[in-house]
Amino acid sequence: PSDCVCSSDQFGRHRTLCEAGGMVDLIPVATMVPETQVLVITGNEFMPNNLSLGPIFADMKKLEEIHLTWSGIPSLGEHSFWGLRNLRVLNLTQNVLTNLVDTNFRGASSLKLLDLSHNEIESVPSAVFRHIKFLQSLSLADNMIPKLVPRIFFGLTRLRYLDLSYNPLGDLQPELFRDVPVLENFHCAGCGLLSISGTLLNMMPELQELNLQNNRLTQVPYRIMVLQSLNVLKLDGNHIRFIESGVVSGSPLQHLHLSHNHIIRLEPNAFGNSSITHLDLSYNRLTNVNSESMSDAIIQLVDLR
Repeated sequence: PSDCVCSSDQFGRHRTLCEAGGMVDLIPVATMVPETQVLVITGNEFMPNNLSLGPIFADMKKLEEIHLTWSGIPSLGEHSFWGLRNLRVLNLTQNVLTNLVDTNFRGASSLKLLDLSHNEIESVPSAVFRHIKFLQSLSLADNMIPKLVPRIFFGLTRLRYLDLSYNPLGDLQPELFRDVPVLENFHCAGCGLLSISGTLLNMMPELQELNLQNNRLTQVPYRIMVLQSLNVLKLDGNHIRFIESGVVSGSPLQHLHLSHNHIIRLEPNAFGNSSITHLDLSYNRLTNVNSESMSDAIIQLVDLR
């Protein structure tokens, strides 16, 4: 197409790049090079596209990545990615998707990264991702999902990264996470959470990073020490008022972020028997820090804010 540029990416793959915006109707795949491996079609906030999807990629069997962003796509259509066995990355952020169905992803069996963030998704049915069982990274952030239905993650036994941030979930049912046993990074910032149960944490034994920023938590999650691979815990922007004694005792946690809470005190030995090297307590209500609360942790601290 005249508004697109053909080039090679940093890995030498054939890339078709369309970033002028203003495209309408179906994606003009008939005029694209069939050997395209990376397809990027994007608009912007001021000049979005207005496109629709269907099973239009049948002759582009070599596609490894599809990026369709700022393109006004209202639905994915059935079997739109059928036969794309080399497809590893599907980026559909900044569209107007409202729901998902299982036929959306049928045929894209090699997919490893799926980004559906910044849409208007309200409905995600059970087992909707079962046809993309090799998926390792999934983002549903910044949508309108009110709750997670049972078995929503069915089939995603290889998933390592999950972002549900800024959906009005309010609660996370532990049993939902049985289907993602090797999860390493979990993000649910701005999900309206009041608490995190120990049972939920037990469902995530491989977790390395947990992001719970901008929720309504009133304490550091109880039994955080059960996560024996956890390295980063982000609790900024919650309603935490004090840090209990030994709350991270026995945890391998190294980065603890507690800024922009309501913390007025640290109890004695608050960070005792911990591995914390980076601690952020900025923008709280602490008037002084008792030496007893920090004495056991100060030796290994590299960064204190």
